[in-house]
Amino acid sequence: MDFIWLLGLLAIYIPIQMCIDAYIVYRTDVQQKGCDYLLAFLPLLTFAYPEHYLYSFISLVLIVLYGISLRYYAAFNDWLDFDQDRLAGLCLGGLGVGGIMITASLIYQFLQH
Repeated sequence: MDFIWLLGLLAIYIPIQMCIDAYIVYRTDVQQKGCDYLLAFLPLLTFAYPEHYLYSFISLVLIVLYGISLRYYAAFNDWLDFDQDRLAGLCLGGLGVGGIMITASLIYQFLQH
């Protein structure tokens, strides 16, 4: 999968994430904020193409940044109670898990060859 296909995938994936975000925010108890955990780790779906880890990681970063901007927009429109520290932790957690997955896959491929 080349970079153009990845950009096309992001063009489809980002609006889907936006719809899921709006749906979950409206259908869940915002006080529990369980939807934040789901949304923080949704970008890991980009790892469906394991032969391009760099592209997956770049798309993961882009989607997390998109999620942060969406959260700011939601906070300004009183959609949910915005907790900046908690959101930063969730985003870093998502990136950390992505990094661990990339490292584990590369080690596994290295040991197989």
